[in-house]
Amino acid sequence: MSSSVPREPQKEVKMRAIKKMVMYGMFGLLTVSTLQVIGCTSTKQSVQQESSVGINIPPTSKFAKISKGMSQKQVTDLIGTWNDVDTFRTAKSYNPMYFGTDRVHQRLHYKGEGRIEMDRNDFVVEIEYDPSETGYKKQ
Repeated sequence: MSSSVPREPQKEVKMRAIKKMVMYGMFGLLTVSTLQVIGCTSTKQSVQQESSVGINIPPTSKFAKISKGMSQKQVTDLIGTWNDVDTFRTAKSYNPMYFGTDRVHQRLHYKGEGRIEMDRNDFVVEIEYDPSETGYKKQ
C-alpha cells in the first residue's frame, strides 16, 4: 500500500515563490530608500541662523555666534553673562510615566538680545532672538 501525498501543482509553488521574492524585494527597496533619505539630510547650519520663534538672527547680534547643543560655558565665553535667569518645569515633568532627565529647563535672559534655553545638563536647546527683551524674567 503506497500512500500518496497530494502534491501542489508546480505552477502554484512557483507563484508562491515569486510572491515572496517580490515582497522581500519591495521591503529591501523601501529600506534602502529610507536609509538614503536619512543619509542625505544635512546637519550643517545655514549662514543666517533662525531663532526658534521664526525671526532671523542678524549676523551682528551676539546670538549669531550661538548654536543649539553648545554648553553653557561656551555660551558664556562667547557672549558674556546673562542679565537674569529663570528655571521652569517642562511638560514632561507632569507625565507620571516619564523617567527621563528632561524635566527642568533654564532660560537665560540677555537684554536687547533675547533668551537662550538650556536643558538640565546645561546645553542649548532653544535660541529666542528678541531685540525687545528687557533682560529680566516675567513675574
